[in-house]
This record gives sequence, structure tokens and C-alpha cells, in this order.
Amino acid sequence: MFTTRNFTQLAATAAMLIPTFISSPTLLAGANLIKNGDFVQVGLSGNPLTVNQPGKQEVESAARYWIQGKLVDGSTVTTQIEPMPNSPMNKFHITTDAGPIPGGGAGNGVYQVFAPVNCATLSYWYKIGWGEFTGDLVYQAGDFVSHPKFQASDGAWRQYIHFVSGATPMSELAFESLDPPAHNKPIEYWLWDVQVQPCTAGAVPVWKDLSQYLLVDPFYYQKNPGAPVVKIRVINQSNVTLQGPFHLMLEGMPAQRSLINPDGTFQTTQFVTLNAATLAPGQAEDVTLTFDADPQGRVPDFRPVVKSGLLR
Repeated sequence: MFTTRNFTQLAATAAMLIPTFISSPTLLAGANLIKNGDFVQVGLSGNPLTVNQPGKQEVESAARYWIQGKLVDGSTVTTQIEPMPNSPMNKFHITTDAGPIPGGGAGNGVYQVFAPVNCATLSYWYKIGWGEFTGDLVYQAGDFVSHPKFQASDGAWRQYIHFVSGATPMSELAFESLDPPAHNKPIEYWLWDVQVQPCTAGAVPVWKDLSQYLLVDPFYYQKNPGAPVVKIRVINQSNVTLQGPFHLMLEGMPAQRSLINPDGTFQTTQFVTLNAATLAPGQAEDVTLTFDADPQGRVPDFRPVVKSGLLR
């Protein structure tokens, strides 16, 4: 995984049910910093739009205000706005036949620059047809805040949420292709309902650490150079019923490693959200964590900690 961006230096369910978002009192209502995050406005060059000229090329995409970047020589990037069933919003379809620049660096994709903020919550829905991509907030210095990796799984829409607050301002949201699969099928994914909402400076959501109530037991490891796996059993060992939502945090994980398809990131800590809304005494839930490729097939070191709370 690349650690420095050079993309730009500028300052759901399988049944297609439409989700409902819950606003947080720390967020400024209606203050989405992203323009055309619902993808209803067509870009100036029309829809769809393919970029395939030699060399680096950055133009407005098929979606207004979103920049479409082709950075890998000999590659092609196509963007298209498509209707989203049962929603006034559209979905944004991105296809490319290349991963990152050879030797490390940014990948083909789309991005949007916004007014700098130090505290924000990012949220978007995604669906993957094939391949792997990353998408997250970007510091003004040009580095991704974190590097989540998303890969095709069951073809369903999934939501990703990231809360971040700190001294370094963020001024961009970027989506970039990662290493394509060996059989060279194009990387293909869709985005829907993209939001970056500023929050009150330093307003960090309070999540309750449930370590005194829960036993967190990693009980299965599978070494795999392509996708190492660990299974963790979360058991309520107290005599009280606990209220969720519950988030299994992967604290202390090396910055160069990533979960595949995390549900979100809190500051720089990736997490997955348990299915259970409550956990009764003795109740357990098993969680399977899949990680990005490692030559030795190793699961990265991390501390599994379950917390409860809301991001928005």
C-alpha cells in the first residue's frame, strides 16, 4: 500500500434497500462539504466519460465537480452516472484497467477538493463489481488519513464511515484503484450518497470501552499470502444486557496493513461493527476479519477492543 499520495497536489443490501442515516448533534446539519455527493449533476464533458490519452490526465468526470484522474500510462478510466432504484440520488460508476503507478504511488480514480477542516465525519456507500480500491479523506499535505481497502465480496452495498479530528487540516476526498487481480479484469465499483460533514472542533464522539464486560477471544487463524484471516468470538461474560452498536476496534495495527472491507475508521483505528444490537449475558457473536495481502501470509499484530457508541 502506498503511503504518499501524488494523485493531486491541490489544496444496502443485496435487495437494494435504501438506508436511512441518523444525524449526530455534533455535526452541522446540511453542511455537506462535498458538492454533487448525490451525483445528480452531469459533468461538463457529458455522461459517460472515458479518459485514455497518453500521460497524466485530470478532467472533470461524468459527475459535476468530481475530477477524474488517469495517472498510469496506457490505461483507461471511465466514469458514469446511473440511476439508483428507489432514490432521488444517482450512483457513480467507476471503471479502470490499471492499479497504482508502478513502483508505488497513486492510482486511477476520482477526487474532490473542499474547504479545509480539522474535524469531520466521512460517509459513503459502495458496491464492487471487481478488483480493489481505496477511498478516504486526504490531508492538505497530500497524504491519505488512512488506507482502507475494499474488495468485491457478495456484491451488496456497504457503508463506510470515518470520524477524524486533529491539528492537521483535511481538504480532499479521493477514491483510487489498487492492485488489479491477476486475470486482469477491470477494477469496477460504484459510489452512492457521499458526505463529508464538519463537526465542532475537537468534538470527539464518546465510545464506551466494554472490556470489563466482554471476553474477546481470537480462536482461529489462517495464514494466506493473499488474504490472511482471524476469527474472533465476542462473549458477554457479565450478568447485564449490553446495548450497542458494538464496534470491534483493531487498535495498534501497523499503518501499512488494512482490514479488507472495514465498516469504518475512528481517527486512525479501523473497526467492524457487530450484527447484534444487544448482547445478553452469555450471548456471543463470531466476527471474521480478513486482511490485505502479506508475503508471509501473516495476520498483523493488533489489540481487539470492543466499544459501543455512535459516529453519527
